[in-house]
Amino acid sequence: MKAQLSMDVIIAMIIFVIFVSYLFFQLLALRPTYLQQIKVERARAEAYQISEMLINDPGEPINWNASYVQRIGLSDQNYNLTNLISWSKVQNLSSLCNVNYELVRGNISTREYQFSIVVVDRDGGASVVCSPPVEVIWMGVMNFTVKRIVGITTLGGIHSGEVVVRVW
Repeated sequence: MKAQLSMDVIIAMIIFVIFVSYLFFQLLALRPTYLQQIKVERARAEAYQISEMLINDPGEPINWNASYVQRIGLSDQNYNLTNLISWSKVQNLSSLCNVNYELVRGNISTREYQFSIVVVDRDGGASVVCSPPVEVIWMGVMNFTVKRIVGITTLGGIHSGEVVVRVW
């Protein structure tokens, strides 16, 4: 006896192949969208991690300065409180950033993204900015800003302030 394919089986197979092909191409079309969303979320997480590390880590060594630093952190080691940073460390960060932005970038452990850091003393009106040199500034589609309210220790006491980290 010879095997025969009926017209119903052939039509069913054609419909099945068309359906599977359609699903395959739809999934391929969605892939770039999901990859872009993953990149966006990684940049957003990087901005938050940088702000968290700066604010709640005293750095290495604890009393680091612009001439010797292994890891940058702005937390005031004398009080050891959450969201309390030292104005002297902020000034050290500013002077280090003005001299060698790439060193700051390496100490903050971000090689994939550019960033800028702004620290504002709301009571004293002073502000400090750490940003890349003008030739590397490019704010593309992925530009994320994290603003954190902090306390700033100065010689005159504790002031309220804000740390703004922008990643792109």
